[in-house]
Amino acid sequence: MTKLGEDVIGTSGIAPFFKVKNADDASIDAPENSKGEALRTWVRSLSGFPKEALVRSAKTGDTLRLVSDKDPYLNGQDAAPCPLALQSSGMIASFMNEIPALAKIQDVEIRKLKLIQDNYSTMKGSMPKRTLVGGAEIIDLPVEINCDLEDAKL
Repeated sequence: MTKLGEDVIGTSGIAPFFKVKNADDASIDAPENSKGEALRTWVRSLSGFPKEALVRSAKTGDTLRLVSDKDPYLNGQDAAPCPLALQSSGMIASFMNEIPALAKIQDVEIRKLKLIQDNYSTMKGSMPKRTLVGGAEIIDLPVEINCDLEDAKL
C-alpha cells in the first residue's frame, strides 16, 4: 500500500513535543478561564495522517506542540504516537489530577493512588478500500486507593 503523504515528522529534525516559546507572536490565545482550567487547541494536517496540535493553557499561559501519526497498516508513517495514545494519556492524567483535587476539597489524605486505564478501539472495513469505520468501547478504569474513607463515601 502506498503511504499517504510524506514523513514530515520523522524527517523534519524538529522534536515532536515541546513548549512553544513564541505562541503570542503566532496569535495563539487561550480561552477565558472560568472553571479552573481551560484549554484551546489548534490542529492541522501536516501531510496525510500526521497532525500537529498546539494546546494553550489559560491557567499557565503555556502552549505545547504535540504531533500524532498512524501506523503503516492505516497508511501512516508511524513517526509519532497515534491520536488515541495521546487521548488516552490525557484522560488518565486528568483523572490523576481530579481525584487528589477532590480529596483535598474533602480534607481526605490519599496515601496511595494507582489508576490503570484500558481503552478499546474497534476497526471494521478496509483502509485501502476506504470503507474503514473506527469505534470506541467502554473504558476500564480500575482504581487502587489507600485513604480513610468507607467504601460508600469513597
